[in-house]
Amino acid sequence: MEQDSTGESSGNLPELGPVDDLAVLEERRELAESYTDDDRYDEAARLYEANVRDVERLYGPDHDETLLAREDLAAVHSMADHYDEAIAQYEALVRDCTRIRGADDDRTLNTRQYLASVYRWAERYGEAIVLFEALLRDCEHLRGADDAKTLRARKSLAEVYTAVKCYEEAGRLCAANLRSLDATLTLDDLENLSAQKDLGWILSRACQFDAAVALYEKLLPSYQRTLGPDHDTTQQVRKSLEHNRSMARSAPPSMRDDVSDAPREEVSTVAGDAAIVVRYADGTVSTAVPRAAADPADSAIVRELVTIGTTRRFLRTIETRRFLGFGARERSIAADERTVEIGRLLNEQGGLESMRAVHAAVASRVRHIPGVARELEVSWNGIGKWQG
Repeated sequence: MEQDSTGESSGNLPELGPVDDLAVLEERRELAESYTDDDRYDEAARLYEANVRDVERLYGPDHDETLLAREDLAAVHSMADHYDEAIAQYEALVRDCTRIRGADDDRTLNTRQYLASVYRWAERYGEAIVLFEALLRDCEHLRGADDAKTLRARKSLAEVYTAVKCYEEAGRLCAANLRSLDATLTLDDLENLSAQKDLGWILSRACQFDAAVALYEKLLPSYQRTLGPDHDTTQQVRKSLEHNRSMARSAPPSMRDDVSDAPREEVSTVAGDAAIVVRYADGTVSTAVPRAAADPADSAIVRELVTIGTTRRFLRTIETRRFLGFGARERSIAADERTVEIGRLLNEQGGLESMRAVHAAVASRVRHIPGVARELEVSWNGIGKWQG
């Protein structure tokens, strides 16, 4: 019997050529979903690509069915770790959804969430932070601080901040979610409990073990009442409580420093029409060309940082030997060692003012690569008064 490119009998598969029968399109989509469930992503992608072509031909490029078919294709590429393809498709979808449905439409906001998430999965953390920050601002403006999409964007941004060890920022975001949930949900509501568990995890990662213990001690009885003492999640909370109790007893003082006591300043980078403008929490502003240097292009430090940012990047992923299950391996994020060394040198020589000046100069030269300037901010997190 004749076989098609998937290796299965063509008599058992929907046709991949042009079709007008909606039943065949749905059959093809269901088969693609089945392939996706079986981790056969390349075969699923071929079916979804065929559906995109046919649905767009039948309904037109701006129809909801066409947007949905394109979303299916982008999703399967992201699951297959084909991040470049997924990012390109989601970026196009964001533009089209915004144009067709408007900036405040559910599908537009969802697609922006998916795009930022793919950047995160691709370990392009600077770009992920920039996108999640913009999404959170827009969700708060369009939907309000307590809307479900706002909560999701806030949680996602907290997860990226945690990945790059910006625990204070992550903790503030989780605390904001808790305030929103406390206003609308009971303490034993699963969504509220999940938000508290997220905060406990961040406190533990930040080595604030006593605070994590206090939170988990309140959480455990709630999970026991809600899910039962033997539920997987209840047992995870119990193990987290035991772990943090052990660390609170045995961790050396150097691991238990409360980093939140350090006087720091918040920094955000905004792309302007002609230059990068860095705005600080105290109201001051640094332009792309700092006053600290007559010609930043002549600065060896600026040139070196630009080279790092455009080649190996300021943040990198370290894979450990610990497995988390389902084939996943634990990973952590580390700042480039030379970048951190330069930050410390600048802090010693001129403090926060020197760091701001060099950051602004570097940002103006890497603005063609989204997220790189933000990565530099994160890399210097905790040096002197700098907070990325």
